[in-house]
Amino acid sequence: YKALGNAAKRTIRVLASEAEQARKLVEQFAKGLPDLEEIAKDKNKLEDFLRGEEEYASYALDVRRKLWNDFVSKTENLLLTEIDLSGADLSAFNFSRMHIIRVDFAVANLTGASFLKSTIISAKFSQTNLEGADFRATRFKDDILVGEMVHVKAHKINFQGAIIESNLL
Repeated sequence: YKALGNAAKRTIRVLASEAEQARKLVEQFAKGLPDLEEIAKDKNKLEDFLRGEEEYASYALDVRRKLWNDFVSKTENLLLTEIDLSGADLSAFNFSRMHIIRVDFAVANLTGASFLKSTIISAKFSQTNLEGADFRATRFKDDILVGEMVHVKAHKINFQGAIIESNLL
């Protein structure tokens, strides 16, 4: 350290100070992460979290996606019912092994989203981007594919093993 010039020493002090501030911000952020177990119990808070609105507007999409996907990987048979996710960016979100009932995904971005082994009842997917979405072994009930899945982008969508139960087909 003695061999360094004043400019180098000043740079080291500035960098050390910046690193300390960054560490404090990370600690503060980590303490303030939302508890998805609690959020999932309240339909309105869950909708706000997934949409990135209200008290969750400050969380970046990547942060919400990571928190959600981690939560889903530890939770079985989560129920999503009667929430409005229309127009939301839910790209690469995990909706696997869920019961999804009357959820509005119209005009949403679900690029690369996973619905693997889910049950979907009366959901709306009109004008939704489903490119690369995974619906393998998903059970569809009611009239989802007749009238509710219109004008979707479905390039590379995977319906392998999907079960479609509809009175209209």
